[in-house]
Formats: sequence, structure tokens, C-alpha cells
Amino acid sequence: MSLDQKHFWSGFGLAVGGTLLFSFKSIFIKLLYQQSLQAHSVLVLRMIIALTYSTVSFTLLAGFLGYYLASLPDLMGLELIAAQAYK
Repeated sequence: MSLDQKHFWSGFGLAVGGTLLFSFKSIFIKLLYQQSLQAHSVLVLRMIIALTYSTVSFTLLAGFLGYYLASLPDLMGLELIAAQAYK
């Protein structure tokens, strides 16, 4: 089997799988509604599932850097002043 044929069949499989998953979306949402979930809860679940790895890794990186950059001046300030004067 040549590389072009492998690409064709993998693309075909992905297209069929995507079509099936898109078709089942409304069925799964109706099942969630039967479990007494509201639209907001279902929307949050969809958003969580829709996150890709790159989005998750970017979010974790941004959170880590934000926490680091927020804590750094606090800790540097503790080096400069006495502990009694800090609070």
C-alpha cells in the first residue's frame, strides 16, 4: 500500500468518524437533559470536552506564570522588610 493510499484511508476514516460523532452529539445532549442537567451545565461539559491539549497546556502555562509573577514581588518584599512590619 502506497503512502497516498494510506493517507486516503486515514482521511476517509477520520471523516466517517467525525460525521458519526457529530450525529451522536444531539443524542448525548438529550441523554444529559434526561439526567436533569440544565443548559448551562451541558454547555460547560461541552466546553471542557472541546478543549484541546494545546489549549490546556497554554492555560496551565499561563496560570503557572501568573501565579509565579504574582508571588515573586510578594516574596521579594519579604526579603526587604521585617516580618513584623509586613502585616
